[in-house]
Amino acid sequence: MWLERILEFQKENKIFIDLNYEPHQCLYVKNIIKSNYDFQLKENKIFIKDMISNKICKKETFFYWWFFKRFSEINKEEETIFNKFNTLKQKISKIKPSDENYEKLQSHLKSEADKANYHLNILKRFRYLYPNIDSLENFLKNNKLLLQCG
Repeated sequence: MWLERILEFQKENKIFIDLNYEPHQCLYVKNIIKSNYDFQLKENKIFIKDMISNKICKKETFFYWWFFKRFSEINKEEETIFNKFNTLKQKISKIKPSDENYEKLQSHLKSEADKANYHLNILKRFRYLYPNIDSLENFLKNNKLLLQCG
């Protein structure tokens, strides 16, 4: 789920984003979580809309979701990728080196390892964005700025 969203954003995004800049991080995160939360500006105040319940929620509710629910979902997705790769690795390890397909299977295992590592790194980077309350407060401030200027 999260990996799909991130890869889709990377594919569809037309703007250069440097995640070393907080406003860029904000735009990136805002787009990835848009099916969960939307941010609106009314009378110079930011409102957080839970897209699942279709209701405005408190900042604390959003923070809880960010730090616990989202984190857990990403962690489970990482575990799935890791387990899938390990299952493949175990199957291939049972093949004898003298088997005619051994080299092809080793090559396939290497490409799957590279793919799994790439995906795990994408998820890890997203999981570690805004790791504390102060940084998440900055996310809301940058979001407000984007809403005011966008």
